[in-house]
Amino acid sequence: MNTTAILRFDKKESIGLVNSVDTGMSTAIVNDDLILSQLQINQLLAVQSPKSGRFIIAMIVKINRKASNVEIEELDTFNSNDDMSSLALNQLKLVFVGELIERSGSQRNIFRRNVSAVPSINAMCYRIDGERLTNLMKSISLRLAESILPLTLGKYTIDDNSIAYLDGDKFFQRHAAIVGSTGSGKSYCVARIVEQMAKLEHANAVLFDIHGEYSTEDFSQEGIIQLKVAAPGDLKTPNKIDSNILMIPYWLLNYEEIQALLLDRSDQNAPNQAMIFARQILGEKSRAVVGTQYDGLITVDSPVPYDLKMVLKELQRLDEERIPGAKANTEKQGPFNGKLTRFNQRLQNKLDDKRLGFMFHLSEEELMQNWLLKFTSTLMDGTKGSIKVINLSEVPSDILPLVIGLLARIIFTMQQWSVSEKRHPIAMLCDEAHLYVQQNIQYDAVAEIGLKSFERLLWLLPQNRLRLQVRCLIHALVACRMMPHYRYRHLQELEQSETRVRM
Repeated sequence: MNTTAILRFDKKESIGLVNSVDTGMSTAIVNDDLILSQLQINQLLAVQSPKSGRFIIAMIVKINRKASNVEIEELDTFNSNDDMSSLALNQLKLVFVGELIERSGSQRNIFRRNVSAVPSINAMCYRIDGERLTNLMKSISLRLAESILPLTLGKYTIDDNSIAYLDGDKFFQRHAAIVGSTGSGKSYCVARIVEQMAKLEHANAVLFDIHGEYSTEDFSQEGIIQLKVAAPGDLKTPNKIDSNILMIPYWLLNYEEIQALLLDRSDQNAPNQAMIFARQILGEKSRAVVGTQYDGLITVDSPVPYDLKMVLKELQRLDEERIPGAKANTEKQGPFNGKLTRFNQRLQNKLDDKRLGFMFHLSEEELMQNWLLKFTSTLMDGTKGSIKVINLSEVPSDILPLVIGLLARIIFTMQQWSVSEKRHPIAMLCDEAHLYVQQNIQYDAVAEIGLKSFERLLWLLPQNRLRLQVRCLIHALVACRMMPHYRYRHLQELEQSETRVRM
């Protein structure tokens, strides 16, 4: 590692002076038009820190070029409420990305992502280019390369001579987002990380692959197990789990989830339908465990196999039920006669829908008590393969949030109730997360139920970060060549919503 100071400047090299400061950004005035024309968006600058032996590393996010000659002294009489564009000074807008400390103890050239002190007014700004830029990026890379678990991502866009590393030990301990616009390299970034994870001795992760992008032969390697949710053509396959085919049985859904899937809240009979449906499910589950250690302990949320067709049969009986009337030899409608008709139709449609065969067309194998143990072992066991890629391309988009949320909830619950000595961390990677963890205020019932599970996770890999649900982000760690205007506007919104963001 370089033992001499990376950033040493002569005052003559200054390109401008800071003229305003905020907590995370500042603006600087550049008097020389030629220098201004040579600057670029995303270029790094070194800003003089009020603390000796330090430079604040800032990134240019906006450049204003003056349209007429305006003396800087005139700014003293400028009203802050007036339109700044009327002056149109040679001005740079800077965002602080970190701080370079020349020396701390025996360490030299230490880069930290936080800024210990914002620059003073009239602090000098210097360009970081050429050998200085290369040495800065190499300094960052070498420190990460010496971390406990370094992961390589590629090259820095601002210096292609320096390798970009992630500290995997810290990365795997945080909620994270990999964000970027179309073509920015998110898929490559994810593939690089997953391929390196697969080679680690103790890694364990589940990747939700909604398009089958990571389920091809090109992505097959030792340490990666490629699973798929059953397609209609897979329903008759025996021993599906042994063939890496997953069913997602309806009996794994808790009451809230299956109600969101089947119940229409706009129906005036919805309260009666929900009550009767819950009662019948509990009855079927209780009968399934009679004589076992779980007898009398089952709730409507317990993951116990039951026959949904028997539930439907009883609901149809109640919907058509007639009971003795007040007068002899007369009949009247039962208490639920005609109130379950629409619900029964929806339930029957779900049972008949081949697209949902992975959930409702169950064989005897998926109705066995020990099936859940085999299922969770496949998802969570890291001994046979550290990375499990689940191909969800056969899952209809309207229930995708529910299905992925269910899988996430099962993994989380199993971890929560496992003996701590046997518990091993599992990373969950959500590809194209903007499709099912959305920013929209209004949700349908299925999306809202699925969203609750994502608040416990995870890595998010969205295509459109502006549509991503804010309350699911804690650390945004990787930005793949995002456009600055959208990047900083959205990340500022996340900060304002008490979400910590790391670039």
